[in-house]
Amino acid sequence: MSNIVKWNGLRLVVIPEDVSWELILGDKILIKASSLINDTALAYVNYGLSNGEDLLGKYIIYNITGKANSVNLTLSIKAYLNEPVLIPSIKLDSHLTGVIRGEGDVNTASLNANVFLDRVFGYTPYNWVKPAFIKAGELKDSVALGSFGMFIDSRDMNSVITSALEPRAPQLLKITPGSVGFKAVLGLSGTIKELPGGFTLSSLVVYGNRPNEALYRWGRWIRAIYGRVKTSIEANINYLNSLQYWTDTGGMYWYRTLPGMNYAQTMLEIKRYMDDNGIGVKYYQVDSWWYPKNPEDGGALEYHEVPELGSDLGSLSRVLGPIISLHIRYPSRTSPYAQRYPSRVVKNATCITQPEDYFNDLVKSLKDKGVYSIKHDWLTTLRQRCSEVYMSEVGALERYLDALFNAAEKYSMLIELCMPDLYHYFIGAKHNSALMIRTSPDYGSSTPKHLLLYYNAYDSMLAIQLGYAPFFDVMVTTDHHAYADLLARVLFFSAVGIGDAIDKDPYWRRGVNVNLLRRFLTPEWIVLRPDEPAKLTDEMFINDPYTEPVPLTALTHVRDIMVIALFNVHRDLDQVCYTLEPSKLGLPKGSVLLRVNTMTTHEGKVEGCVRKAEPHLILAFDDSSKPRIIGLTKYALMPASVSKINEEYSGSLYKATLTLTEPGEALVYSPSKPISVKVNGIPVNYDYNEASKLLLINIKYTEATLELTLPSA
Repeated sequence: MSNIVKWNGLRLVVIPEDVSWELILGDKILIKASSLINDTALAYVNYGLSNGEDLLGKYIIYNITGKANSVNLTLSIKAYLNEPVLIPSIKLDSHLTGVIRGEGDVNTASLNANVFLDRVFGYTPYNWVKPAFIKAGELKDSVALGSFGMFIDSRDMNSVITSALEPRAPQLLKITPGSVGFKAVLGLSGTIKELPGGFTLSSLVVYGNRPNEALYRWGRWIRAIYGRVKTSIEANINYLNSLQYWTDTGGMYWYRTLPGMNYAQTMLEIKRYMDDNGIGVKYYQVDSWWYPKNPEDGGALEYHEVPELGSDLGSLSRVLGPIISLHIRYPSRTSPYAQRYPSRVVKNATCITQPEDYFNDLVKSLKDKGVYSIKHDWLTTLRQRCSEVYMSEVGALERYLDALFNAAEKYSMLIELCMPDLYHYFIGAKHNSALMIRTSPDYGSSTPKHLLLYYNAYDSMLAIQLGYAPFFDVMVTTDHHAYADLLARVLFFSAVGIGDAIDKDPYWRRGVNVNLLRRFLTPEWIVLRPDEPAKLTDEMFINDPYTEPVPLTALTHVRDIMVIALFNVHRDLDQVCYTLEPSKLGLPKGSVLLRVNTMTTHEGKVEGCVRKAEPHLILAFDDSSKPRIIGLTKYALMPASVSKINEEYSGSLYKATLTLTEPGEALVYSPSKPISVKVNGIPVNYDYNEASKLLLINIKYTEATLELTLPSA
């Protein structure tokens, strides 16, 4: 009977008599773990193992039966053989009465571990969720994080991720200083009153040689376990790539109308302005101003149109098109829903206790009014005000949101989550109707725009892996930070929702910056994206760009061209500097680094300093000896303007068959000045810069064959 599972140099060792297990890399223990019941460790009773196979692969399950606080239970460690993935779980044989404490006092856990790594990257548990960076030796007291933690060896970057699995909420990760590394306890919130016999608490543990390897492996596995076949980005890319107009906080028409007009008239004027100026807005969002609220507790009274709307949603949708992210929130304590559906009324809210009928009726009524998607806002407030209902009984918080997602799926609608705690990130991860999750405070808040970008970039790393599209909130195209905001939205696959004032508004800054939008959207008003969402570099999980003098650095690619974006999100510094080398980007020696803002090329390394609101975009590709089509210069993300390309090299002749988003000036890297340049067989004029080795050619066709004849070597 083997108690060891091996994945190359990594191995799992199960120690039955100690009711524990270890993850060991070479001769170094990374993590030594057991479980916890009401702060009590398990006493050993028996042990066995079994083999099996499911849709995810072959596995071994180690079952250690034990006892704690007079409760019999089983600690299981399920180890998959194809990848270093573990599912530790505890299953209760009988009822357990909880030890009620504060929410962050985790005392029943499937993972009670000593972690011998020197860094923790995680997220704060409550809205607005933000990244947390912890160094061994600097942590003095315990801290509660959301139910995701990445433990990293800062020297060689080996990484172990631990996260909640089931139930998806409410689980937390409590981190305490250890003599070496950290003590980590991942389990249920201390507010849970009792657990029934047969209850199972589980977590997911994943290893990676580097942070991104661990993160992407964790994402693939948790989505597979939850049954997500497609991410929202994959399933809803046409929606995400459409231009949208938003009226939430930060948009110019959030609780504000044009002079002398009601909301409906204002929305129609916005559409008139967009149409008159050829701005291809496909969807319009309606925020919380459409329904009545109780001014005493801020809760929704009932979801019907207020007179100030001046119309009904159905009539509005027939003119504007399907309404997106229609706003809903927690019900007021005086809401008639308290009598209509099983509920518990607390001081400042109605807590729906059987939400299935409530959401079925609500979603159906909104579907009938021409609504495409719904935004459930104020989720953290609902959790706080209804904590006696949703945070004391295991499964209650999940049941509430599951009912919303299930109703949306039933009626072919989509859901956005707003003001989420980390609990909510995990709850929605199972559902195909989960469209987006807000990843930053309100655009219209006092939070500086560079700090909003920081929140968005980091929170999107978690959101994307859990299957959501991140949403960076509305933006105003005439704001000083607009280029950086729009670039980030494009790279991280957030929807682009603008909220500018229009021509009839007396506000001094009115009109949409069409020139800015056209740098990122095609003539058909489709957002030009990279091939996949950007990811933060591995170093971004140990170096905090908000407090350390480093730029926030993200990578993605278009075809075989790497795209590197560097943003200054530092708390205080007006500029932060960088040095990029091909070898550190995984590129071979001799690769070319093209800095777009200066239109210069570099081999070996590129250095620069980034100011706030002025991100640097660098394009990198290997083999400096061959020509390379970059793209149309009018676009910020030039390579994305080439939708198809077929390249041929034959001696001194380079030939590329192209499909472009539109005719225009194209940028080409050429190692030497061409003898001739032809487009569709016809010689054309061109400009060549000897220093940068960049070639500019005006291509008058969307379908073109480009031929460069180069000097013989």
